[in-house]
Amino acid sequence: MGQSLVAGTEVHKVAPLHRESRRKGVSEKSTEPDEESKLWAHSINFPEKGCLLIAHPLVFTTQQQYFAQAVIFIFEHSEQGSAGLILNKPTQYTIGTMSGLEALCPEFNNNGLFLGGDVSPNSMHMLHCHGQLPEAVEIIRGINMGGFDAAKAAVSQGRMPATDFKWFTRYSGWGAGQLQRECASGVWFTAAASSALVLQQGCADSADSGREMWHQVLNLIGGDLAELSKAQKGVFDPEIMGTPAPPSENRDGDAV
Repeated sequence: MGQSLVAGTEVHKVAPLHRESRRKGVSEKSTEPDEESKLWAHSINFPEKGCLLIAHPLVFTTQQQYFAQAVIFIFEHSEQGSAGLILNKPTQYTIGTMSGLEALCPEFNNNGLFLGGDVSPNSMHMLHCHGQLPEAVEIIRGINMGGFDAAKAAVSQGRMPATDFKWFTRYSGWGAGQLQRECASGVWFTAAASSALVLQQGCADSADSGREMWHQVLNLIGGDLAELSKAQKGVFDPEIMGTPAPPSENRDGDAV
């Protein structure tokens, strides 16, 4: 199920922060209609499908720096392994600049392209809020993947804005039990979050390379993690997120 995200990292030396309070998990989120339109996040005990991972600031500072201050949405989590997409790693590319994609889906030519991880360079992934689209798969309430053909038609016909769709190349993967071990070692903080927070496009055009979303999520969680955000402001080198890795232009994989 993909490769380790912490190969060569001494994760046992990273001490998890004390959590002042733990609240309901992703599957127990509020079902109030307006709640998902708000920006919110809170800590949960363990990783689960639909949760966020927030990278500990002491990890990925010298290796695999594209995971430094990463915020990752977990779209698959089971006994067989886990998979997710980095939400705050914009590349310098748009869909319209990618060979083959500009003709395949011109409706999305102006959409920014995010680096979802380091696994499967020929894969494309699309997150959105439109669960009614044929072939779209609901990950959690308000967040869906796939349904490319229907999305393309809806945008072309003016029924949905292209900005409702967030595009990624590659994904992040963990083998069986690996993510649980990394979380227990303090590599990742885990949180439930609103769909509005997950799907926001803001950092695609941000000069901070997505670092502000890392701070945003920690501040929404509050408590110790908000204090950690304050402590880390200005600590990292401006280029710690690394130069965005150019996604493969060989698009043999399917858009999903």
